[in-house]
Amino acid sequence: MNIKDILAKLAKGEELTDAEKAFLKTYDPDKEKNDAAAAARRKAEEEAAALKAENAELKKKAEEAKKADDEAKKSQMTADQKRDAEFAELKAKIEGLEKAKADAEQKAAAVQRSQTIRDAAKAAGIALAPKTVSETLFYQMLEATLSGIDITNQEALKGALDKFKTENPGIITAPGNGSGVNPGDPANSDKSGKNPWAKDTFNLSEQVTLLEKDPDKARALAAEAGVKLE
Repeated sequence: MNIKDILAKLAKGEELTDAEKAFLKTYDPDKEKNDAAAAARRKAEEEAAALKAENAELKKKAEEAKKADDEAKKSQMTADQKRDAEFAELKAKIEGLEKAKADAEQKAAAVQRSQTIRDAAKAAGIALAPKTVSETLFYQMLEATLSGIDITNQEALKGALDKFKTENPGIITAPGNGSGVNPGDPANSDKSGKNPWAKDTFNLSEQVTLLEKDPDKARALAAEAGVKLE
């Protein structure tokens, strides 16, 4: 029984049957709409499943065709050609393994170098002062200072660490100072008179401290040194 047919009869003034009257009395347009939507969804899901199965079958046939083609070509090869093909395949596998091994060793060496630098910094009394910069940035700055340094050379390592101490006093815990920041350090004073963005007085730790403490002044000093801060 269709609601459209019943409505058409009513429009013509025709008498409805008892069954049609009962249908009209219990008719719920929202339910019909929901049922139609559910039916459409089921149909779409069935079509999607059918397409997926068809694609899987096509992929399987394509792989089988390629395998058959490879086997046909291989069967037509001479003994020397087969040997060369097997050698080339083996060589490619070895090269892949060697590259993976080299990548793993390079990553391991980088991690080891980073840990060695951190341990050496700790032994030299270089620790991040609280409420200054993030630990990640602190160690990035430390490793950047030691970039290119042979860390197995103790003299070169000590010199690089001393340089880091000198250039970044504002973010290093000061000996005997519970606050962790040296109060006499120019990086913690707005009246130091130095521009940390200027070439002669460039200081990354002072830049970070000033950016956090007084962004407007930081932008002004940077602009004065010809540096544009975003």
